[in-house]
Amino acid sequence: MPSLHDFSGKLLGFISRSFLDGDKQLTVETPLMELNILDSVSVFDIVDFISTEYRIRIPLEEIHPANFHSVVRLEELIFRLADGESGK
Repeated sequence: MPSLHDFSGKLLGFISRSFLDGDKQLTVETPLMELNILDSVSVFDIVDFISTEYRIRIPLEEIHPANFHSVVRLEELIFRLADGESGK
């Protein structure tokens, strides 16, 4: 399984291209919701990206602002879900 931070480059690139037209520099700690980079609709775009890119399904109960606060939180979510799926 990839390490926790292997996901950050792809996530940062996707978020930058999809929601910022590639114009703004993001870091893994950028508060995505607080800066209005993400909204309720864009969260589902990220869920779809994660599902397609990593073949990880995010259950509805995991779709809440805390998990989408930053790329670090998204990485933690992906890693936790991937670990849970591989442990089945």
